[in-house]
Amino acid sequence: MVKNAWRVAEEVHIRINGEPAPKGFIASAVSERPGVEFFYNKEWLTKYNITSTTKRPEVPGHSYFQKVEKFFEMHYERGELYMEFLKKDCLSKVGRSCNACTEWIGPESTKRTPRPFPDTSPPSHHYLPLEKTPTINVDGSTREPDDFQPRAQLRKRFFNKEIKLGDSEEIEAFSKQYIVGVDLIEEYLQHLTNIELRKLKRKQEKEKLKVNEASKSYSDYDWEKLYKTGRLKNLKVCELDKYVQHYKLTTRKLTKAEKLQLLSAHISQRICQKIISNAKATTSQAPFSQSEHDSQSSSSSEESSSDDEVLNVFGGYSREHDSFGDAIMDEDSDEDDFPVGEITVNRYGRKVGSWRSRYTQDE
Repeated sequence: MVKNAWRVAEEVHIRINGEPAPKGFIASAVSERPGVEFFYNKEWLTKYNITSTTKRPEVPGHSYFQKVEKFFEMHYERGELYMEFLKKDCLSKVGRSCNACTEWIGPESTKRTPRPFPDTSPPSHHYLPLEKTPTINVDGSTREPDDFQPRAQLRKRFFNKEIKLGDSEEIEAFSKQYIVGVDLIEEYLQHLTNIELRKLKRKQEKEKLKVNEASKSYSDYDWEKLYKTGRLKNLKVCELDKYVQHYKLTTRKLTKAEKLQLLSAHISQRICQKIISNAKATTSQAPFSQSEHDSQSSSSSEESSSDDEVLNVFGGYSREHDSFGDAIMDEDSDEDDFPVGEITVNRYGRKVGSWRSRYTQDE
């Protein structure tokens, strides 16, 4: 399935790449496959990013990732919608050039391309041309990233409680300052408001769940089920403490991992003891009553009488014959028990006798 998907993607790329479009031509490309990507260690890079700073040295490849991360911090400027490489920017941040900038092979850095700057002169809703766009502020300081990016600035003001949905004056002023329509501002403010409401609801549900967990006691948990399903690790430390305190397992301070091991060992021991006690209860037999003894005696007598009837019907059939009427020779019996020349027939018509009788018959 995966190979077919990549094959289809390549076919689509070949068909549409360079084809005419309403305003030019279509540019198509196929992303690299996971096996040939430049960052082939995606799994460890993701783990490095989600791990706390103190535990990152335990992640495989942390030295390489840390080196790349420092290079990005010293040489890249990040905005909401862009990330720009700044050659020799490390000189302004740490006071010296790094090895990468010192050993740079290539053309020298040219003047930076300035970010868009709004033009307040009529007509509105447009930006200054490139040659008139400033790279510094009026006071000579460097322009901050996203200083005139409408969405980033609107989100910043919203979380600082400087603007809100329904404040027409602030919305109008923002529209003029950042050259953006009022309808787009109100739409994004509605989106941010919905995010805040969902965040508040999750916070309330989390607090309610926390109160419920605190009110629970030891008996409110099915500990054996949690152990068998492997969900003990999902419990919080305060919940694990309820089991420890109930059985008074220990008084010293333990980590969550140690408490999980302690609970698992104790619960498994209880389960084993329960299984052993149940097995002993089932194997122990109570003495037979007189009625049961009489019933067994009567059933055995009936079986013996029925055997006698069968023997009487077939006559001569005894334990010396198997189920097919063949003679069974006991090891202790002598061969003289079968008289020579005497041939008997079982109920299936087969001749029964010793080897001597057979040879005698043949003679």
